[in-house]
Amino acid sequence: MLNLNNIKFLFKHSYIEINENHNEAYTAYNNYLKKTNKKIQILVNFDTHSDLFQNYNIHNSVIDIANWVNYCIKEFNIEQFYWVIPDYIYNNSKYRNIYEKKANLIFNSPFHVFDDENINLAKVNMKELYFNMKTGEILTGQRINTLASNCKLFNMPFVIEKTPNLKKIHIFIITKQNLKILKDKEIFLSVDADYFCNSGFDTINQINNKYITVEDLTNSFNGFIESLVQAKINISCASLTFSPIYVPKKLRPEFETFFKTIKESSN
Repeated sequence: MLNLNNIKFLFKHSYIEINENHNEAYTAYNNYLKKTNKKIQILVNFDTHSDLFQNYNIHNSVIDIANWVNYCIKEFNIEQFYWVIPDYIYNNSKYRNIYEKKANLIFNSPFHVFDDENINLAKVNMKELYFNMKTGEILTGQRINTLASNCKLFNMPFVIEKTPNLKKIHIFIITKQNLKILKDKEIFLSVDADYFCNSGFDTINQINNKYITVEDLTNSFNGFIESLVQAKINISCASLTFSPIYVPKKLRPEFETFFKTIKESSN
């Protein structure tokens, strides 16, 4: 059974939108900002995927489920992005190793991990990266090193800080065990259903937990809510996404109930 008291306590002052596909989170935040004209600088994404595209100019591309975070950073001036890795990855040594050891990295691709250092999912992993406010491109460590090497090869000066349109942004990779780093901070919250249950479609090495039971799923919902309550996070706006291509159809009713309960708890 869902913990209704915790849900009401957490979301009673939040603006909530429920959507099918994750790129619609951008629209939810945009709607909130139009209503309130508030400046929220932190985006927290509970998701199997980061939805952040690296080393790629999105200026002439269409907003989609792989790059909507780039658009949020660019259009809403986000300064901190937290990607919260699911527990089914954190608790599985095989899956966890894929993320911690930089396996299957592609230079121009969705962001998986920092490409120039290993991470430890038991800790808070943070890196300051550069973001091009004109093109929507986030530059990884390897990208900057490649640019510097090419300039050196042709005896050209390279000072990244003097490159036009760049701003520094802090990227965090964490699990819900480390949410206390967000204590008392005001955030945009993004929740993708595949954070709780993933069918294995379009994931690294077909990572999945598609055989999760309804009881386990409900426990995951309550554990997620409890971790946010304990962390004392101020959720100004929340986008809740079904992502049907990633989640088994048989569990859709449970997600509909969970998301509806959250939305109805808001004033």
